[in-house]
Amino acid sequence: MDEPAKRLEEKLRRLASAIEKLPEWACSPDVRDVLKAKIRNVEANIRELSGCVITIGILGGTGVGKSTIMNALAGEVVSLASHRRPYTSELIIYAHEETPIPGSILESNLPMIFYRHRADKARNMIICDVPDFDSIALEHRILVQAFLNRLDLLVWVVSPEKYADEAFYKFLQEVIKEKDPSNFYFVMNKIDLLGEDPERLKLLTVSFTGYLAENGIAHPVIFLVSAKEVLEGEVSKGWNQWMLFEREIFRERELKEIREIKHSNILREIEQIEEEVNKAAQVCIDASGHIKALRQELSQILPSWEREGKRVVGNLIRKEFIESILARGSDSGHLKGPAFLIAQLIRGRSRNNGDSLDIPIPEATMAPFSSLADQLNRLLLLRSLPDQLFQEISALYDPTRLWTRWKEKMELLFDEIRRESEIKRARLLGFAQSFSYWGLFVIFVLAMGEFRYVSEKPLWIWLGERVLRFFERIFTSEGLGALLSLLILEILAGYYFFRIYRKGLQERAQKVIEMAGSKSLELWKQTIVELDERLRLKEEFYSSWMENKAGLS
Repeated sequence: MDEPAKRLEEKLRRLASAIEKLPEWACSPDVRDVLKAKIRNVEANIRELSGCVITIGILGGTGVGKSTIMNALAGEVVSLASHRRPYTSELIIYAHEETPIPGSILESNLPMIFYRHRADKARNMIICDVPDFDSIALEHRILVQAFLNRLDLLVWVVSPEKYADEAFYKFLQEVIKEKDPSNFYFVMNKIDLLGEDPERLKLLTVSFTGYLAENGIAHPVIFLVSAKEVLEGEVSKGWNQWMLFEREIFRERELKEIREIKHSNILREIEQIEEEVNKAAQVCIDASGHIKALRQELSQILPSWEREGKRVVGNLIRKEFIESILARGSDSGHLKGPAFLIAQLIRGRSRNNGDSLDIPIPEATMAPFSSLADQLNRLLLLRSLPDQLFQEISALYDPTRLWTRWKEKMELLFDEIRRESEIKRARLLGFAQSFSYWGLFVIFVLAMGEFRYVSEKPLWIWLGERVLRFFERIFTSEGLGALLSLLILEILAGYYFFRIYRKGLQERAQKVIEMAGSKSLELWKQTIVELDERLRLKEEFYSSWMENKAGLS
């Protein structure tokens, strides 16, 4: 395969890749299938680019003498003609018996009738008579459109009574999108109906040329002929340009010219595919503009969103939140003895058992998220987006999804706060409690046992006497009074340590509350930040089609 063909195939690969990447809302499945079919057809034509056989298609409306033209070129009847109705329902393929039929024609799976001949003047060409493009039979029009890409040269046949038909020019404009107009010939057949008046022929030619110019054919090649007279063997008159037309059709073309004809048609077909892909790409590029507008709207919404967040967070983190934290710390192991008992007594009277820090997030908090989605949806609705594109973009800020994500983050935050609210054991506080409680007890024991050391007695005898003395006095009214005093002192000491612990817990709780409030507001604002990031990524994806479009061109 030569270099030009390789470049064409490379461009087709890029187009095919772009078609696969296009979103469905930018390129519907039906359009996508049509484009893929066109790419396959063009690939088949590229494979035959080096061939020396040229295919010529004869196209025309009903009753213009298209089949007569075909028969006149062949010099015999190979295609039946009818003036009243579309007769040809198959493709008539007129080819030399030694000329191979291109694979693009054989693989088309279209209804065909092959007519093999031995005319050397038409050895390197295949002439195709196709059904009438203005046929009332829909399958005929579909057949013509499906076969056009197999043709290299197109011979458009009209007649004096039908050359101004709107159907002809409408179909011509469709074909121009996929075929190079420089490969078109226009034949005005049946001019014998006008007589031999040169002025009428000139006016007809001028009028026909004007119509063609209005429809994109600036310099048409026009032949005025009467194929019927040629087929019936009448002497060719001076105004009949049949010989010029026949000479142009059957002239020997060099391989270079044939390749240029095929190459120009392939380029036009690729341009048409590229145009369709670029239209879809432009839809993607326009979508990036819609996303950009949404991001601008978000920046304007942000101040009111923050105010709403303060209200929502304020309703969640209230007095009960502080009490929950305080209740959690009341039964921890930081307190000992009487202080621990006091904490347990207060905890038992509290409504919160301290086992969990349960801050429910009501569904009412979803209202701001729904309001945000409604505001963004209104902006998209004003831009008249395709339904699929609208759904794809609006899914990025689905209120249920946004609220659920925010709720999960808030629950994780509360778990973190619960862990932070658990004050670690303070060694100094525990040592102070132990020293105070045991110190009071030791003083009580020494006082009750009159522990005054007498040196003349052995130590073990002295200790025994003191112990006996302690038990003698403990059960007296004086001893019971002293024991009660000890309990009161222990309780007072415990309450003192409980107050110290409670104060530390309150200070800690206040810090936790401040942290919870600030972090909750951060999570609230983070919802907009994350949404803006998702929109930014989607905007970049859509705008990347600007580069793809330039690359395809």
